[in-house]
Amino acid sequence: MNFTPDALRLGPLVIEWSRFSLILGLLVFLTLVGRLRQPRLEAAAWQAALAGVLAARLGYALEHPQAFLHSGLFPALVALVDIRSGGFAWGWGLLGAGLVALWRLRGESPRLLPAGALAVGIALIPQLLKPVPGQAVQALPPGLQLERLAPDGSVQLVAWKDLPKPLLINVWASWCPPCRAEMPLLAEYAKQGYPIVFLNSGEDAPTVRAYLDGVGIGTAYLDAGDVQRRLEVSGLPTTLLIGADGKVKARHLGSLSRVQLVELLNTFKETP
Repeated sequence: MNFTPDALRLGPLVIEWSRFSLILGLLVFLTLVGRLRQPRLEAAAWQAALAGVLAARLGYALEHPQAFLHSGLFPALVALVDIRSGGFAWGWGLLGAGLVALWRLRGESPRLLPAGALAVGIALIPQLLKPVPGQAVQALPPGLQLERLAPDGSVQLVAWKDLPKPLLINVWASWCPPCRAEMPLLAEYAKQGYPIVFLNSGEDAPTVRAYLDGVGIGTAYLDAGDVQRRLEVSGLPTTLLIGADGKVKARHLGSLSRVQLVELLNTFKETP
């Protein structure tokens, strides 16, 4: 077991902290209500839990309207129902769950409060266990060498200080399904001129070049592990926002949705 800034690692299993909190909280809540052995309460608990997740997702969309509506109404609706990549506003979620419980149970709804309160408390534990990034909040050494893979397949050494900042670093590998899923989206924005650095994790140059040619990406960088270690990367893909001072300002573990990518790119305007 290993605690990282992005996730809990259990051997090969990597669980992002917010997803861990969500799963843990739901399991505790539904288990406690189930132990009451009252079908009406149990049915209401399941409905309240589902309503809470949906309300949290809708609340997230309402809090980030420009990111959701960036590509039009229909893509926004698709992004809203696709909860795999995350994005929840849990204040909205608790409100939605409470309203459904009140509607389903009327005067009996307070009977769900002890289980709900305990579930919320336990769900917060992973957030307390999550370590604060250490090395990653510091700027990487200016002279740190990266291998730049050019479109013609040649490899050159470049220094970290020579990369323009701010920028997004996307740590990926061609064998990683979530990496492959998000790559066309990242390639689309890279072609628009956004400073996205594609940092491959541990693969050789011919393998990386062959994959990048297939998705239309010209330049990438190769890393045997040193850069990832310094950035405290715990799983693939990981995307990090690097400020003008070379420090990590935001990080995301897992495949990016268009909404999340737009939200990250919008922070360039606010990043010193």
